[in-house]
Amino acid sequence: MLFNAISEGRWVSELPRDQIQSQGLILVDCNAFYVACERLFRPDLSQTPVVVLSNNDGCVVARSEEARQLGVKMGQPWFQIRDLDLVAFSSNYALYEAISQRVMAVLKETGWACEVYSIDEAFLNLPPVFLSIELATWLAERVWRWTGIPVTVGMGYSKTQAKIASYLAKRVLKQAAYLFQTSDLERVPLAEIWGIGSRQAAKLQAVGALTAADFLNLSEGWIRQHLSVQGLRLLYELQGVVAWPIQKQRQRQQIRHARSFATEISELGSLQSCLSGFVEHAASKLRQQGSQAGRLSVFVEGNRFRVHSPPTRLARIKLDPPTAYTPALNQAAQGLLQGLYQSGQAYKKIGVILQELSPLETQQISWLSSPDPRENQLMQTLDRLQRYYGRQSLCYASSLRSTLAWRKDQVSPRYLSCWQELPQI
Repeated sequence: MLFNAISEGRWVSELPRDQIQSQGLILVDCNAFYVACERLFRPDLSQTPVVVLSNNDGCVVARSEEARQLGVKMGQPWFQIRDLDLVAFSSNYALYEAISQRVMAVLKETGWACEVYSIDEAFLNLPPVFLSIELATWLAERVWRWTGIPVTVGMGYSKTQAKIASYLAKRVLKQAAYLFQTSDLERVPLAEIWGIGSRQAAKLQAVGALTAADFLNLSEGWIRQHLSVQGLRLLYELQGVVAWPIQKQRQRQQIRHARSFATEISELGSLQSCLSGFVEHAASKLRQQGSQAGRLSVFVEGNRFRVHSPPTRLARIKLDPPTAYTPALNQAAQGLLQGLYQSGQAYKKIGVILQELSPLETQQISWLSSPDPRENQLMQTLDRLQRYYGRQSLCYASSLRSTLAWRKDQVSPRYLSCWQELPQI
């Protein structure tokens, strides 16, 4: 296998030539996805500057092209731009997730292998002979016609090439689709290369590498020495060799669920209730990908903008045996919170992290205890009910005590997942 050869550090020159550029990759990237979701039910805003804000309406996480032209930056605090002539929405993740599922369903109906990379991105794997602007345009029009979401389609022979093509189409050429060309590397800055972080960029800039073309001209030995095998894989990807193949079922390495509060919280009961809800949500994602957790971490944070605010504190526990059973995870999390909590301190954020994930079917049986089959049956029933009736339809009593209200002053209706908020005519 080509991927195994790259993992072992074999050079491109050692690989059979028929394994290079042996497949085509298409990246479908939704344009300003959160904004597009809001505009889908508000067509009157199609030409209006629109931004979507983060949790508690803190800062900008999505912006329309019109908002970009006004000078609005990603991550900019809301209070700095609230006087501009634009429309702002609070984050409505239930709506975005529902629309994302529709977009991905359209892509999967093509019959090509599909990897859902994020809520607004997906890779498609198909024979390279099919790569063409006509095909990409057809795919973009199909997604638009069936979902109302505009997308950009980048094409190449690897994920990195498809990413670069998508960047050029969206940011440079201002068109819906583009097929990667080797000559394009000269106009792609290092910061836009998928997988290059700030630390790696500093090393590359120190040797005069400022563009993707400069990176491609570096020797394999230098890249392996200074950027490890990940840098070598990136080099191969730029050459059209698939180092990161399509994963039909993308597996998270860890699952994290956290949120800042609208106001600081000092009561232990409120923190416990909030944490319980976060554990439920994280455990649901864990089971959705068929995994179990071997380690659980809980953290609490104070207000970073206050002088005497409590520092971030984190505690973790080894789960033996690994589990995806929500009551067991919640019990472990609440025990950690008891140790982290300090009476009289006010907290601004809390979160849970599930780590050391492994497939459910590989659970090791202990001599001292055996898993109760009813636990798995109970979780399957819970997940089915929540998928059908909504996540809030059935939950644990420990999460009902929460009186916390997240700041969502401009939240839109959940048009696709709540009967009470359906569009009315």
